[in-house]
Amino acid sequence: MNITKKIAEYVYKTNISDIPQDVLDTAKLCFLDWLGVTIAGAKTEFGEVAQGYLSLNSKHGIASIIGKNQKADLQNTALINGIFSHALDFDDYHMTTILHSTAPTFPAILATAEYAESNGEELLLAFVLALDVTLRLGKGVHRIHYDRGWHITSTIGRFGAVAGVARLLHLDTDTIINALGIAGTTAGGLRNVFGSMSKPYHVGKAAMDGLMACFFAQKGLDSSADIFGGKHGFFDLFTENPDYNTIIKGIGKDFLLNEICFKTYPAPL
Repeated sequence: MNITKKIAEYVYKTNISDIPQDVLDTAKLCFLDWLGVTIAGAKTEFGEVAQGYLSLNSKHGIASIIGKNQKADLQNTALINGIFSHALDFDDYHMTTILHSTAPTFPAILATAEYAESNGEELLLAFVLALDVTLRLGKGVHRIHYDRGWHITSTIGRFGAVAGVARLLHLDTDTIINALGIAGTTAGGLRNVFGSMSKPYHVGKAAMDGLMACFFAQKGLDSSADIFGGKHGFFDLFTENPDYNTIIKGIGKDFLLNEICFKTYPAPL
């Protein structure tokens, strides 16, 4: 079963009219939660690190750095906003998978929306698709993925970023397949660094990688026809006995956003 193609078709074909209102409302709450934790994250020590990095690597751009009165290029904006959003570890999460779904996806979507001059409806649809794809894949790789030492927010979140950015760029199915492949072959993030500043860096890097994968695919860079399946594919290397049924069951009709949890008080996870 080609899971990559199934996801690409889902991202390409789904319209805002297919999304129930309660799912759209949950996505809006995820955005508000993300905005709050990202503004707060920008005021931490990560803000100073970001300023130093951007002064050397991205002095001009069209996308907004949250919490800082400046703009940067698309990839670095996704990177920095992703770092800020997970800096305090207060962002929304999914209990079953130990996955943070908004932080690695929305920074890429927001930067792309500024570039593409997307409207609110387009942004919201892209965000719903990103969250749903992230949660489906997160559940599909099972807890063993996390237990092996992979930072699932980074390894899986990048695919959600691809879904959201691809939708905003109106990529066709074949191009989305390539983008998923490009993002998948760069997947990483080790739990060994938990407790250090590199943990939020993973999240920003996932957003950045997902965004860049879409733009490279749009320009013609190809990749695997199925990054998830087959020998040496993502599932072969990162998990055991992936749950294909959970990933594709009800896709495009049932949405998993109601499983997202919000931290009502400080609680690192």
